Amino acid sequence: MTREPILKGNNVSKLFGALKAVDNVDFTVYEGEILGIIGPNGAGKTTLLSVINGTLPISKGNLFFRGQEVTGLKPFQIAQRGISRTFQIVKPFPGMTALQNVAIGALFGRHPEKKMSRAMDKAAKTIKQVKLEGKEKILVEKLNVSERKRLELARALTQDPDILLLDEVMAGLTLREIEDIMALIKEVNRAGTTIMVIEHVMKAIMGISDRIIVLHHGQKIAEGPPAEISENQQVIAAYLGERYSRKAEERSHA
Repeated sequence: MTREPILKGNNVSKLFGALKAVDNVDFTVYEGEILGIIGPNGAGKTTLLSVINGTLPISKGNLFFRGQEVTGLKPFQIAQRGISRTFQIVKPFPGMTALQNVAIGALFGRHPEKKMSRAMDKAAKTIKQVKLEGKEKILVEKLNVSERKRLELARALTQDPDILLLDEVMAGLTLREIEDIMALIKEVNRAGTTIMVIEHVMKAIMGISDRIIVLHHGQKIAEGPPAEISENQQVIAAYLGERYSRKAEERSHA
């Protein structure tokens, strides 16, 4: 079955002075897929997500969501169209409970709730979905790292996104916690949400992604299914260095 494009970027670039954090990147996200984004530190992965959701203004290029151009829109306008995201460094609203934090997402999503009571009801259901039940009344400052990651995900999900941008939701977690988050991401995807995910945990990103895009120095250097990407010499060189890549290739032909 051929999937339709849901999000497209043409020549997407983000400049910080002379630094090209994202450099003429073309990409397509297909409806219903999980697209992984990988690359060494400083490759431009988080910057790309920030440009997509409007947190950072695009320097050059065009973005299209469901065939309509969304280039230059503000983050709240992007969210209202159906694109939500989590952040690499979780950003809960301090002094508020977990339930209140998640309810905020429901107020500013694709179908914004007009009444706080309905937003709270929706938040309670989402908290159960991410397995944070029992933590509703706890102040966010008292949640541990894993719980804050789930909270960030829950707040994004209450926005009813068509596409969810995830930025290292598994960073700093234990192996068991990573497995739980992987299962949760797959569950969200099966329920109909398209996902674009950045992750440094290779086992996780290879295990959940349908396709993977590799960035290096702001440029796209590879794209394909996980098995193909894992054997790509240019990708191996980007992560481990040219010398290691050449030696590994020489050993494989010995």
